[in-house]
Amino acid sequence: MTFLDWYDADELGYLLNISHPSLDPLSLSFTELHTMILKLKGFSGDPAGSCESLLEAIQMAWLESSREK
Repeated sequence: MTFLDWYDADELGYLLNISHPSLDPLSLSFTELHTMILKLKGFSGDPAGSCESLLEAIQMAWLESSREK
C-alpha cells in the first residue's frame, strides 16, 4: 500500500473525488477538507503538516478530477 502525505495533491484529489463524488470541492472550508483528508485510507501525513497552500493544491486537484468524469 502506498502511503500518502500532504504533498501528494493529485492522488489525494483523486481519492477525495472517488470517496465524495457528489460534493463540490469549492464548497468546503479548508478545515472541512483537512478533516476529510485525515480520514482517507492510506493517508499517513502529520495532521499538523498541512498549510493553506497545500490544502488549496489538493482542493484544485479534486476539482480537476471531478471535471474529468
